[in-house]
Amino acid sequence: MNGFDSIPITKECNTVNSTRKTKSTRTKKNKADLNTYERLLVSAVKKLGCTANELNIWLNQIPNIPEAVQINALRLMTKHGLDPFADEIAIYQYEDGHWHAFITIDGWSKLINSHPAFNGISFTESTELVNGTPTWMGCAIYRNDRVVPIEVKEYLCEIQTEHSIWKDMPRRMLRHRVVAQCARLAFGVSVPKINSTQIKAMNMRFKLGNTEKNTGTNLAKLKENLKKTVIS
Repeated sequence: MNGFDSIPITKECNTVNSTRKTKSTRTKKNKADLNTYERLLVSAVKKLGCTANELNIWLNQIPNIPEAVQINALRLMTKHGLDPFADEIAIYQYEDGHWHAFITIDGWSKLINSHPAFNGISFTESTELVNGTPTWMGCAIYRNDRVVPIEVKEYLCEIQTEHSIWKDMPRRMLRHRVVAQCARLAFGVSVPKINSTQIKAMNMRFKLGNTEKNTGTNLAKLKENLKKTVIS
């Protein structure tokens, strides 16, 4: 299956005791997470035409990426056909430790131009400047099935960060941000964010599953098996 060998998950055999219900519940949650990762990985491999090993290498290019963020990235790839090897999707860790899988400007450009209803795009910007940068920039996306365009305006003071790229290319970053927000409204593209509470909850389910006996293949073993192909 395009470089991906299906790995069977053995059935669980719990002994009958007072904690059977708790063990069964935990095991079901763990298997549900495993099945989610497997299902999304297979779907992404088919969509992108790559191998599971290649995709796993990309997902693990940065150490300690939470499993929840990897799953979120796989969902974006599968749903929108975004190619991580063409920088259409990326995973980034902010200074506060928060992780986020997001669509890059190349990804947004692909989604916009490939949409069958796309009929043009235009930009406007403020004549008022702050250190040579417009205080706001607007974007309008035209659809051939709408009477009026979808318009969005983003303000520099609300979205500018302390990252060096905002200091080096503030106009470009402002344009990128307004394009992304306008495309989200024009084509109904959502990029869900995963907060720290969700990450901790998913990691806890993996830990609980790993402490139970006879639960079958866990996620770590699954990913290790997927990496059998040696990259020279």
